[in-house]
Amino acid sequence: MGSGSYGTTLRAPSPIKGNKCGIYETKGQMYMKAFRDQIINFVYKVVTGTRRIRIILTPLVGFIFFCIVLLLIFISFYLD
Repeated sequence: MGSGSYGTTLRAPSPIKGNKCGIYETKGQMYMKAFRDQIINFVYKVVTGTRRIRIILTPLVGFIFFCIVLLLIFISFYLD
């Protein structure tokens, strides 16, 4: 294959330039991170959860997505 080292060292970017501790500048950034983590944890629990939960939530989430898309379409027609 080759003996070169192509990007073998990966580092996650820090939230603030020069900040290596992961401390956020404002409370708003901290709350957004916490909210994002809650969403990620919820999706992970559903995906790795029981089959019953997935069967219940799949059509429900699909219906909600479909309604949001229709709402955006009707709003665009109304504004046009």
